[in-house]
Amino acid sequence: MSGIVRNALRFVVGTAKHITNNTTKSLINSQCSRSMWHMGNRLNDTTKNSIKLIKSYNLCNCGCGRFQHTQVEEKLAKYLNGEIAAEKEATREKTIPSKLGKFDVSLDGAEVTLMKKENDETIKIIFNVNHTINSNENEAVDLEHALLSKPNFDVEITRGRQTLGFSLDHVREIIKAILQPNALKPFCVLFFYFLIYQWSGTNALTFYAVQIFNKSGVTINSYLITVVLGVVRLLSTIMACVLCRKCGRRPLTMISSIGCGISMIGFSGYLWYYQYWKLNNIEPSFTWMPVLFIFSYTIACTIGFLVIPWVMIGEVYPVQVRGIMGGLTTFSAHSFVFSVVKSFPFLIDTITMHGTFLMFGCISLFGTIYFYTFLPETKNKTLQEIEDYFSGRNSSLKTGSLKFRKTIIHDDDDKQNQEEEITKT
Repeated sequence: MSGIVRNALRFVVGTAKHITNNTTKSLINSQCSRSMWHMGNRLNDTTKNSIKLIKSYNLCNCGCGRFQHTQVEEKLAKYLNGEIAAEKEATREKTIPSKLGKFDVSLDGAEVTLMKKENDETIKIIFNVNHTINSNENEAVDLEHALLSKPNFDVEITRGRQTLGFSLDHVREIIKAILQPNALKPFCVLFFYFLIYQWSGTNALTFYAVQIFNKSGVTINSYLITVVLGVVRLLSTIMACVLCRKCGRRPLTMISSIGCGISMIGFSGYLWYYQYWKLNNIEPSFTWMPVLFIFSYTIACTIGFLVIPWVMIGEVYPVQVRGIMGGLTTFSAHSFVFSVVKSFPFLIDTITMHGTFLMFGCISLFGTIYFYTFLPETKNKTLQEIEDYFSGRNSSLKTGSLKFRKTIIHDDDDKQNQEEEITKT
C-alpha cells in the first residue's frame, strides 16, 4: 500500500515541476487563478487568506502528512497567493460607485443607470458598461480614463406624466456597426428585394393604370376599372396581413415573384397581338384578358411584395443600427419607385409597351431565383437567431440552394464522360 502512495506522490511532484518550469507564463493568463480565487473564498478561517507552508525542504513535513510538500509546491503556493491578491485589488478597483456627482448610480448586469431628480424633473441616463471597459485588462487601471470606445447613451427626462426620450450615438461607433456583416448583409438582401419588387412594374402599373387600360384595347370604362383595381388591392393587402402571420416570408415572396412574372409576360403577349391586330385592321379579340392579367398581377404582387420587405426591415437589423439602416433601406425603396415611375414613359417610347411589360416580367421571374437562393426565412425566429445567421454563426435560418451540372469530356482512350455536381448555397 505504501508503494502505491509513494508512486502517486512521485507523479504529483513531477507534474508540479513540469507546470512550474514550462507553463508559468501561460498560467498567468489562464482562468486557473480565478478558479483558485473562488476556491480560496470557500476555505476555512485559518486558510482563507493564504496558503501556508510550515517548512520547505526538498521533502518537508507541515503536519498534514509525512513528506508531502516540495520546494516546487512552495513556489506554486506563493504564485497563487500573489494571484489572489491581484484579483482582490482588481475587483476593488473595478466596482461601480454608488454616487457620481449629483447622479445616483445603479448597476443591473452590464447596464449602468445614472439618475438625478431636480424639482419635478427626473433625468435618467443609461449605457452599457461592457461597451466601455476592457474586461481582459490585467492591471488595475483608473476607470475614469479607461474608456476604450464611446458608448451610446439613452436619455429619459420625465416631468410629471410626460417623458422625453432620446439617444446619443457616436458617429464612429455607428459607422463601425454599419460596416459589420450583420448589418451589411441584410441591407444587401433587402436592397435587391426592393429593386426587383419595384422593377417588376408595380408602381408603374398603379400610376399609369388609366393610360394602360386605354392602350390595351379594354372596352370597359378605364376609370371604373382603376377604382375596382384599388378595391382589389385593398382586399389583397388585408389578406396578405393575415397570410404573413400564418405563412413564411419565403413562400409568399415566391408566390409574388412567380405570379407577377407570369402575369406581366402574359399581358405583354396580349399587347403584342393587339398591336398586330391594329396594324392589320383586325377586330381585337379577348379584350377582357388585359383586365385579367392586371388584376392577377395586382393580387400576386400584394400578397408578398407589398408586405414582406417592409416587415423584414424590423426583423433583420441589429438593434444598434436598426433605425439608420431601416432609413437607408426605405430611402432605397422610394428611390426605385421614383426611377420606375419617371422612366416608364421613356421605356414605352423606346422599347414599346409590350417590350416594357416583358422586361418587367423577366425581372420578376429572375427575382424568383434570387429570393430562393438568398432570402432567409425569418418567421418564428428570434432576433438573436437572425443576427447569428447574418453574422455567419450557427443559426436555424434556412435558404435554398441551386444545383448546376457541368459535363467535362476527358481525352482518354475510351473518352468517357464524367459529371460534376456543383452546389451553390
